Amino acid sequence: MTGPERRIWIHIGTHKTGTTSIQHALATLRPQLYAAGIHVPTIGTPASNPAIGPLTWALGHHNLAWQLYGDPRFHPDFGTIEQLLAELAATACPTSVISSEDFEYLGRHPAALAGFDAGLAALGYQRSYLAFFRDAPSYLASLLPQLRQLGCTETFEELRAQYAANRAILVKQHYWHDFDRARFTAAIEAAVGPRLLVEDYSATDMVPRFLRHIGAPPDLAETAAALPRQQVTHLPRNQLCACGSGRRFKHCHGQNA
Repeated sequence: MTGPERRIWIHIGTHKTGTTSIQHALATLRPQLYAAGIHVPTIGTPASNPAIGPLTWALGHHNLAWQLYGDPRFHPDFGTIEQLLAELAATACPTSVISSEDFEYLGRHPAALAGFDAGLAALGYQRSYLAFFRDAPSYLASLLPQLRQLGCTETFEELRAQYAANRAILVKQHYWHDFDRARFTAAIEAAVGPRLLVEDYSATDMVPRFLRHIGAPPDLAETAAALPRQQVTHLPRNQLCACGSGRRFKHCHGQNA
């Protein structure tokens, strides 16, 4: 005899597609989602450690991705894969969801992603991976300030040359941003099988769309739509844009960040 089917949604980004707003909504609505049968773990979120403080970006399950691909920001105090699996094994909710845009980097680490997927399967979970894709000229320039926080030393022109040659950029051997939708999809599916849903990014409705995907009740999707949008540009909007245009970020690529 087997128990009821359990499903986990793994939101893997990509960067600059409303991920911080989605993670803020998941954290804000965690009790209501749990009551509706959707479990949002705290394991793996840097915000689970009080030393981090109330930083919106820390609400995502980034530490899990960092552990999988060996990011130096990984710290066991934020929660580990092993602890997540134990929490998922114990929850009574039929649905769970984790979210980190840094999972997108695992396209370059298929063995690590496949091992994670196998761990979820061993618990009896059906796995669904979800990504939103932003293939727009503004993406690279809006991403650059965030990459600067990670120690990116390349200029905008150097990154643009990488993009022109490969439709992808690689920063510090970890941070691989693939702008080729078909190649991105194939890399993830090589590790987890045909379980990835990729949809187009839009600036207006990402949070309610996401909640509808994971099966949240319509009233929660409406509540989420009313939450303030969270913007993490890692660049004060009055500073000059990193693209070198000479315009302030808010009047240049910050309009689409």
